[in-house]
Amino acid sequence: MKLKQNSVLFIFMFMALFIAGYAVLFQGGPSKKLQPIAYQDFVEVEKKDRYFKGRWTYLSIVVDLVQKIQPESVLELGPYRLPLVKGEDTMDIVKVLENLTYLHDATKIPWPIADKKYDLLISCEVWEHLGDKQKEAFKEAMRISRRAIFSFPYKWEYPKESKEVEALQHRNIDEAKIAEWTLHRKPNKIIFSNDKKYVVYYFEFNK
Repeated sequence: MKLKQNSVLFIFMFMALFIAGYAVLFQGGPSKKLQPIAYQDFVEVEKKDRYFKGRWTYLSIVVDLVQKIQPESVLELGPYRLPLVKGEDTMDIVKVLENLTYLHDATKIPWPIADKKYDLLISCEVWEHLGDKQKEAFKEAMRISRRAIFSFPYKWEYPKESKEVEALQHRNIDEAKIAEWTLHRKPNKIIFSNDKKYVVYYFEFNK
């Protein structure tokens, strides 16, 4: 009786090891969760480029969301000099990063990316620069990713007579404008920065 029990246990253990070995051999091993940058990483870039001054107020929200999501694949649009997730893929209209994955204009549809290729799309302060193509770009975001994080400037004020490009792109961005850009899809989360100058929207597309 004892011998029979030992044989059953041996077979069970052998099967468990076989299944584990199959997963490693044919499925690329254990899944790897990508991790966001730390505050110190941001500080080092901020010292070299004034563009980033004061931007941790909303980037920290994005970083916290990434830590909670624990994605295995990430695409960031327009990361400039600071990709927010280590090991992520990137897409930009200009090649600032040496290892840019996709040199592509987000207003050019379709994007050169397969359906649902990424667990997460990140787009920080990009959507207001897409001319009149925000809706089309959002459809692409839904197509290629399972989740997405967007940050937007929120209710920035400029003199009404100002015709500067920055004023034209950033003026009057509020909940109504963002809803229009995102096809009136209800976000899973909306988080404001402490200074109320930025707002972060989080969407899940796989449900």
